[in-house]
Amino acid sequence: MYLNYQNIFSDECNLILASRQSGSTFYGPAKVYAVVVCQTDNVKLGNLVNVPIEYASIIVIGLDCITIIFIAICIIRLKWYEFVAVQDMKHGRLILEDFAVTIPRIPLDIDDYQNNPNLLTAMLTVHLEEIVGHEL
Repeated sequence: MYLNYQNIFSDECNLILASRQSGSTFYGPAKVYAVVVCQTDNVKLGNLVNVPIEYASIIVIGLDCITIIFIAICIIRLKWYEFVAVQDMKHGRLILEDFAVTIPRIPLDIDDYQNNPNLLTAMLTVHLEEIVGHEL
């Protein structure tokens, strides 16, 4: 079988193949091995049916790139928040709410602590310690 390799390889490679086919080298006749893809696999990607594997790989790579960009933006934003927090600390702009826990509804009846803030604080401390202790 005669293989027309003139349109496949570069000029330099064609010269080497021609010299080997004429028998002018001790390597013997040239042999060309080729792999031909006759059929490509289709994959099911989500609701898309029979997507060629090339398109599926492009979609996956695109999603990876979007994820990397999202993570980079999150890291940049986190660094900005860190800078703002440091500036607030240096300038003394911290307020109590930065370190406080807000409880929208007190889980105790007003009759239990008789409207005494110190008793309420003690009872809430015990209550929160029980909740956190049971979570661990």
